[in-house]
Amino acid sequence: ENKIKESIEDFNFNKDLPYKIALLNEIGFFEMDSIRKLTKESQYKIISKLTGGTIRAIKGNVLVLNPNSTEDTSRYTSNNHIDIVKLDLDKLK
Repeated sequence: ENKIKESIEDFNFNKDLPYKIALLNEIGFFEMDSIRKLTKESQYKIISKLTGGTIRAIKGNVLVLNPNSTEDTSRYTSNNHIDIVKLDLDKLK
């Protein structure tokens, strides 16, 4: 229990939007039935409430998680945060 508490205290929750989108992806947010049933626009609105990001920035960052996306990966960079998200999540174990 103390290890978990220390890990959470060391975990930086004040990350930018691309990191937050990558984190939602890694914890399975987009695979939840209640989320999958929603339209993409409704999903983006929920994520906006969670992260404070704009709908367009959220859409771009969600789309670049797909390697086949044609979205601008120099502007939307959530795909670049996957490894650090995994490391951060491992710290919580």
